[in-house]
Amino acid sequence: MISKIKVSVEYEDLSYVVEGDPEYVVRNILNWIYDILPEIDLARKLMFKVDYQKLIEILSKYAYASENGEVIFKEDSEQKLSLSNKILIALGLANLLYHLGEHGVNGILLQSLSKYLSSSSKTISSRLSELYSSGYVDKEKTEEGVLYRITLKGILKLLNM
Repeated sequence: MISKIKVSVEYEDLSYVVEGDPEYVVRNILNWIYDILPEIDLARKLMFKVDYQKLIEILSKYAYASENGEVIFKEDSEQKLSLSNKILIALGLANLLYHLGEHGVNGILLQSLSKYLSSSSKTISSRLSELYSSGYVDKEKTEEGVLYRITLKGILKLLNM
């Protein structure tokens, strides 16, 4: 059973009280704020915020992540996906684990991608170069090697898979 909450909000001479389950309360408070401060609603329409729940639903169709961040693709998705999409999925999982506080690094090294995807480093590097040129991934040189991470544009591509 979901517990109910009651929230009272005041702004200048206006006040609003709402009671219900947490999701209902948050949605109604935000709608009230957008009504009284329309510029916030306009700014919200221009901003993109990653829907991590949707991202989890999409990524879980294709792969899992172990506790140490290793990416394991489901057998039935191995043949269906292009190598570029597999790379985006692996980097998407790394990003998700990082933002959920489950992994300390937002990205994957080339050697690890090669291992997870059972493909040569040269082949992976070629696809990463294409993805980088398209703006789907970014890279950073580290002591361990080049760390690749998914960009917001790459996450949008995943959300539309």
